[in-house]
Amino acid sequence: MTTLPRYKQIYENILEKIESGYYKEGDRLPSEKELSEQYGVSRITSKQALELLAAEKRVYRKAGLGTFVTNANEQIQNIRMENLDKKEEGKKKKSIGVIMDSFDFAFGCEMLKSIELACAKNDVLMYLKCTYEDIQKEKEAIEELMEQGVSGLIIMCVQNEIFNDKILRCSVDGFPMILLDRTMAGVAIPCVTTDNYKASKELTDMLFELGHKNICFVSHENHQTPTIKSRFKAFTDSNLEHKIIVDEQRYIWDLKTCTPTGENGLDIKYAMEDEERIVTYLKENPHVTAFFTTQYAIGTIVFEAVKRLKRLDEIQIVTFDGPLDSVSRETSFIRVIQGENRMGSKAVELLMQKMKGEEVEGTILIPYSIVSPDKDKK
Repeated sequence: MTTLPRYKQIYENILEKIESGYYKEGDRLPSEKELSEQYGVSRITSKQALELLAAEKRVYRKAGLGTFVTNANEQIQNIRMENLDKKEEGKKKKSIGVIMDSFDFAFGCEMLKSIELACAKNDVLMYLKCTYEDIQKEKEAIEELMEQGVSGLIIMCVQNEIFNDKILRCSVDGFPMILLDRTMAGVAIPCVTTDNYKASKELTDMLFELGHKNICFVSHENHQTPTIKSRFKAFTDSNLEHKIIVDEQRYIWDLKTCTPTGENGLDIKYAMEDEERIVTYLKENPHVTAFFTTQYAIGTIVFEAVKRLKRLDEIQIVTFDGPLDSVSRETSFIRVIQGENRMGSKAVELLMQKMKGEEVEGTILIPYSIVSPDKDKK
């Protein structure tokens, strides 16, 4: 006497009829009610038998019409393709997209290197796209990487006051994403960055400690970004603490040297014009003895202008980033050196967590260091 459940007995009986040709491709099988009467079982039992056949793709069910026999060859091919897909899925590596606005010797190269190393360590493929400070290119890069099937994104946003709606859409949809270096105000996307306020405050306080009271703040044209705003806020607070009135009209906000210039990078013509601008400024403001520059390239422009006026001994320049192993020590300033290596590896670590569905904290601040011309240490 068989020990198989009744639904399994019915399943095997129907399967035998399908394989023997009694039921041919496209034939309609008896309904649940008809099977229950035929085998003397409940409709629940007959339904289980049909569902088992459907699960194995021997039959297909159409609502309101009934259950029909599947093409045997097609069914076998489907099983083969499903098994192949599972094997390929098992072999396929996960991938992430990395979108950088740009990178050079002053900032970005070490960060990118650490991202690649972290991806290799986690056995993850990395796709790199550069936007060259073009927000449209940034949108296109996100679309292309999503189409490529990446499991997550690391984005160094274009320095722009306008939010990229593609990034906002990804955030709303819950797509795994980590911002790098630059936050997006009011947008809840985890970001790995530097405490720009604290670093800038420390830089400005150092200038006051060195005896400077007339300090000029210098930025490129696109200064309404969270990073530059944070640096200027710290500069302002330090001045106020030292009882110095802050007058934005006395500062330089429109240098073109580091304004986004697209794929061509630094424009020498702009650099020369900016150098001339600083020379003129110093002649008109001889009382200025220090410059707070927001980026390394701007610092080098100011340095060349000061050098032309033969005032290197009396004017101090502070800035952010730049190479640590410079061949020429002459152009070395007091600088904030951001932890690029740690920023890159931390971004990958957090993205991997998000890809697993884990919660990730908002803004992660990576330690920085301050180096001086005379000694490369904190």
